[in-house]
Parts: sequence; structure tokens; C-alpha cells
Amino acid sequence: MLNFWLQPPAQPSYIKFSTVLEDLLDAVAAIEIVDNTLNADNASSIGNNLVQGELAPDWLQSNVFEQVTDAVDFSWLCQSPKFLTLAQYQPMKSLLNQTKMCQQLPLSFMRLAIFGAWQSVLVQAKRKSSQILANKLSQPPARQHQDYINELATCETQCKQVQAVIAYILYALRSPLFAGILLSQGPKILQQPLKKWLRQQVANTASPETDFFQPLQQWLLQHADGRAWLTQAELAFKNTNKMGFKTLPSLADVQIYQDGSEALTQCQQIIERYLVAIERAMGEKTSLTEIYRSDLCIFSNRFTQLYGAASD
Repeated sequence: MLNFWLQPPAQPSYIKFSTVLEDLLDAVAAIEIVDNTLNADNASSIGNNLVQGELAPDWLQSNVFEQVTDAVDFSWLCQSPKFLTLAQYQPMKSLLNQTKMCQQLPLSFMRLAIFGAWQSVLVQAKRKSSQILANKLSQPPARQHQDYINELATCETQCKQVQAVIAYILYALRSPLFAGILLSQGPKILQQPLKKWLRQQVANTASPETDFFQPLQQWLLQHADGRAWLTQAELAFKNTNKMGFKTLPSLADVQIYQDGSEALTQCQQIIERYLVAIERAMGEKTSLTEIYRSDLCIFSNRFTQLYGAASD
């Protein structure tokens, strides 16, 4: 993709690196829609969901268009309750909007974050004066590739911290949902024993409506790691001043916190998979510093070609 941007066709003319990536993503989505349409045509030939000789609209929607949808809207995490601030959400936004393609084009998304931002600065500078543009061209980007990776790692840590706050809320409200977040976010050393204990509880309980919270609480407090985790979760809650976390919510409103926990888990997983994709793309003999130095030379030369550096 980088080579295409460096040597674009005459028409259409590609100036912005972000435009190349956006058009590529659109093209991939269009190809997938065509493939799904062909599959739908094949399904119609064998009489699948036919309505007067045509595919049912709801089946067409789910099997042709929704299958290519890569974006998941997590922006509600920045509303109320405010699981994340906009500043915390922004670094991972592009990954959440393209969960599959960011893994297939990990370096392109990293370059977009660093050099796409630099190009936006240059575009604004060109509108002001050629001298300001020359100054901006002589200044490297404010961030490097390693900075971007560090930002994502920080996002992952912040998600885990909010998970701890949610865990304490569910614990303090004695919600049965606490068992789920304990399994996913609790001490790793307790996860297997906890699964075994839960299976035993279910097997020995006649009624599916039995409240497991009290025995779960007793089980957790028997373990030093469990007590330490609960103490940290409570401290995290007390130190949180975000909207929706200043006081304990009512038990009737607890579902939104469970939904937030599930969404944050997805965010963590997307970041984890992306970081693995970055490592895979780098290989064993390449470092982020080496990639950045090479990219800086390439992008700097291209931006100079595009915008020039002449002064007034």
C-alpha cells in the first residue's frame, strides 16, 4: 500500500496517505460484498429463503452486507457512565473501526497514526504560508512508532483498570454478574480453581435460581490473591471520579456496567491481536526504530515532493 501511495496512478490522484488506506478498505469491503452476493445467488438456485423468486430482504442484509461490517461502535463507552474518556478512546479508535483489516495491514495503521497526523499538520501549514510549511516539513512528527505502540498498551491497561472498578461495583451490589467478571478479569492464578469450584456448585445445586454470591464471596476471601485483588478493585473505585462511577449505582442499573465490561474486553482483545500482528509483521530482525527511520525518510521525501519547501 505504501508503494502505491508513493507511485499513484494519474487518475484518481492520491495525495493523502489516509485516502489511500480508506479507499483500500472500501475496495476490500466491496469485494467481500460481491463474493457474498455470488454466494447468495448460489443459495437462491437451491431455493434458500425465497420470496416470490427473490431472496428475503432480511436474509440478504445479514448474509451479504452485515458479514462485511468490520466496525464496531464503542463510542458509547465515552458517554454516561463514562467508562473511557475521549482521550483514552482516541488512540484505539481506528483499530476498533477496522477490527479485521488492522490485523491484515498493521504497519499501515501505525503509519496512518504517525505520518497521517503529520500530513494533516502540513496541510494546515500550507494554508497559512509557505514559510510555516517549510518549518513544519523540517520538524519530524511529534510521535514515533514506539510511541503509538505505547499508547495502545496504555489503552489496554486503562481498560483493565476500568474493569477492576466495574468488578468492585458488581461485588459491592452482590450481583450474580460478579462471577463472570471475576472469571475474565480476576487473578489468573485463581481462574482454573474458580472454574472447578463453579462447576461443583452447579452440579450440587438443584435449583438454577440459587444465588451463588455468598459462597463465591467466601471462596474468594479464602485466597490471598483474591483478597488482594478485591482490595485493589475497591481502591480503584474510590479513586475514580468519572461520571457514573462517583457512587454505587442501583442494582436495577447494573446491566449497563456489565455491558461496559464486555465491550472493554473486546477492546482489550482487539488491541492484543493488533500488537501480535505488529510483531509478526516486524519479524525477528526488524525493530520499530528501524521501521520508523525508514518511514521518516520515505514520508519526508514524499511530503517535500507534494508540498514543496519554498519560503515566501
